[in-house]
Amino acid sequence: MSTLDRQSLLAALSRHVGRDRGVTARALVVEICGTWSAAGERHLRELVEALRQDGIAVCADPSNGYHIAATAEELQASIQFLRQRALTSLRQIRQLKRLAQPDLGGQRRLLL
Repeated sequence: MSTLDRQSLLAALSRHVGRDRGVTARALVVEICGTWSAAGERHLRELVEALRQDGIAVCADPSNGYHIAATAEELQASIQFLRQRALTSLRQIRQLKRLAQPDLGGQRRLLL
């Protein structure tokens, strides 16, 4: 088995080209390292982010797992998934800021 690094991840992902060949994060860590760990899965996500920053078309979604885009449509679907996830996070941040601002300013809000 291998160490989970950029090269081993790229090698593994080369066997998962196309949505229909997607693989879960857990299975990908096991494929590379031989065993699963939460730390390994976190490191995998960090490496995927770095690969994307370097222009590698690593796609992922809950239904299909991680894969390299085989078509422009797969890439667009992954972009849309990431955009929706980001917008959801931004809405949550906005709502939390609305709740926290009065408390931080010394004002208390009644929760009814």
